[in-house]
Amino acid sequence: MIYIFDMDGTLVDSSDAHAESFIKAFKLENKIITKKAVKDLMGLSGKDIVKILGASNFDETYKNKKKFFSKVIDRVKSLDGATEVLTQLKKQGHTICIATSASRDTAEAILKKFNWPIDFLITATDVKHAKPHPEMIETIREKFEGKMIMIGDAKFDREMSKNAEIPCLILGDEIKTLYDVLKHKV
Repeated sequence: MIYIFDMDGTLVDSSDAHAESFIKAFKLENKIITKKAVKDLMGLSGKDIVKILGASNFDETYKNKKKFFSKVIDRVKSLDGATEVLTQLKKQGHTICIATSASRDTAEAILKKFNWPIDFLITATDVKHAKPHPEMIETIREKFEGKMIMIGDAKFDREMSKNAEIPCLILGDEIKTLYDVLKHKV
């Protein structure tokens, strides 16, 4: 089985750190955005969020957001069960992939921090179309053969899975904790 995990909000609690970083980046261009406005868009790529929130200087605002986030990455914590579930699935012989809307450098920094047993990482940096487009899953499908399942936390994870025609478990919906992934039969 190929398990495809979202990262932010699924494996790590990073939403406040991301939201604060967006708020600071927009403040530099004298634009006030709210934490709720950012959190409503979580699951999309950072570039898409900057675009939707209407940055007047897109490149600079996105660059500043990433810079601010890199300074608070130490505050990012793994969610309960993330390490245990990934380790157990790997021990059972499953393929573990992460499909994240984060940029590659941000995702790699988070993965380095937790040292999870990941077989493949695909990020918004690696594709032409980020979530909810199915390109991330299609790329994984080209690399690995077998049944797939997506585990995420956002409507964009569900939409991507639906667009790629694979099942999806949403944290807080089909599963209440990450540990439920180990009990779920596909």
